[in-house]
Amino acid sequence: MKQLTVFEMEELSGGSIDLMGALDFIVKEIGAIGLGASLGAAFGSGYAGRWGGVGGGILGFGALGQGVGMIAGLFIGGIGFGVAAGIAGWDKTYELAQKAINSILDGTFNLWSDN
Repeated sequence: MKQLTVFEMEELSGGSIDLMGALDFIVKEIGAIGLGASLGAAFGSGYAGRWGGVGGGILGFGALGQGVGMIAGLFIGGIGFGVAAGIAGWDKTYELAQKAINSILDGTFNLWSDN
């Protein structure tokens, strides 16, 4: 029966751990989640603030609906985009964030359109 070397044992059992690769992955995931959550909170608050008061009426309850919508959009958008960014990963999240920021800067961003 053949004796296995330490190198062969690590290759067989998957015991070789790339610590720097794992740390790189963890840092990128945390960054993606943070970036996605902050964008989601901003976009969710803006969108819900825009459409939160649509069903308002007399006595200014539309403004109250907008305020509640902005707060709810902040949390729902932040959590939703944060989870989605964690699933998509850093590269895709960064690419989409760049597209969103560029569209804001060149004036083509339109979050509150109804079409």
